[in-house]
Amino acid sequence: MAGEWVQGKAEELFGEFFPGSWESLGNGVYQGSCPGAHLHSKGSAKADCRIYCGFGPGGETPGAYCFHSGCKGVLGQMNDDFRSKLFEKSNQRRTSEAKKTGIAPAPQAPKQKPVNELYDEARLKAAVQGMAPVTPEWFMERSPVDPRGVMPGEFLEAIFDPGERAIIFDKFTSPGDFAWEVGKGGYRLGRTPEIGAVKSRLPLDGGKDGIWFLSNPVSLKWEPSPRNDGKPSRRIKECVTSWKYLVLESDDAPEELWLKFLAKMPDCIRAIYSSGGRSWHALLCVYAPSWAHMDGILKGVPSGANAGQRMGAKKMLAIYGADPGAMTPVRLTRLPSCTRGGKEQKLIYLNPAPKGGLNEKGEWAMEPIVDKPKRRDLA
Repeated sequence: MAGEWVQGKAEELFGEFFPGSWESLGNGVYQGSCPGAHLHSKGSAKADCRIYCGFGPGGETPGAYCFHSGCKGVLGQMNDDFRSKLFEKSNQRRTSEAKKTGIAPAPQAPKQKPVNELYDEARLKAAVQGMAPVTPEWFMERSPVDPRGVMPGEFLEAIFDPGERAIIFDKFTSPGDFAWEVGKGGYRLGRTPEIGAVKSRLPLDGGKDGIWFLSNPVSLKWEPSPRNDGKPSRRIKECVTSWKYLVLESDDAPEELWLKFLAKMPDCIRAIYSSGGRSWHALLCVYAPSWAHMDGILKGVPSGANAGQRMGAKKMLAIYGADPGAMTPVRLTRLPSCTRGGKEQKLIYLNPAPKGGLNEKGEWAMEPIVDKPKRRDLA
């Protein structure tokens, strides 16, 4: 029976996820000291915490349950990891049993790729007409910093200012898995507000999905999300401390045209790196002084007395192939020098101090990459 299989597998696994000494009470139930006992507001006892390896008498999902509430966050993280491993195997068994019985899984609608309806390849070709070929190696030869061998932490030190913090993800939907503070290094983050961060190196191997970072620096504080019933988060716009960058990426434009477009852009580009797949991402400097200013950059002037006098970045850059869905100020983008499916999220251009944005006189100073000299030969 499926329940027996889950219990047997859980009894093999739980020792890897719940530290301590556990006494068997029979029927897949274990009793012991709570792994989060240090967070209890009252005295702890050995009988406070139980692990159910099968489904508990009240229908509890396999995992650890404690009488106290202060340890909820710690046990929640342990239970998430434990169940992920346990039911990964369970799902595989259920799939194989379904095949044996001849019962097909429920059909799913195919995923539809979002369409950039504004993309105009003829205009993109006209914009880069007459340019010599531009390749990833071409950017590497002109990058102010030699991108070869730049580690993730070094990259974050280059694009953020002293004291700023980057939040990093090895699971796309997580609240944040790692952090980097400029001048202090890396940290592993807890998954709930009551779990503190610990010093850590950053991951390099992102498995099949890769490693991301939020394109703008954050406070790392949990803030209530007004768009999600007040649920706390540390990856929303209320957490952003500086509106520095937009991310440009394209799944529509051919690579040779997209790279030429990035080379010719008059706006300053801080970095260019691959997704670990076929697309190239660019970190575009905007340095907006506020969220309202950033919103204006994105939307332009869509309404009011001056409507239409200025096209926003979302529309203007989408015409040349940039994905409008990626142009958000709270955007996850690939962390260079990590891997995705065994392929490097490759850094090909890094300019820690690009000429662009507002200068000391408050004027825009622009220098496209195509005007920069070749700095090195790639041996």
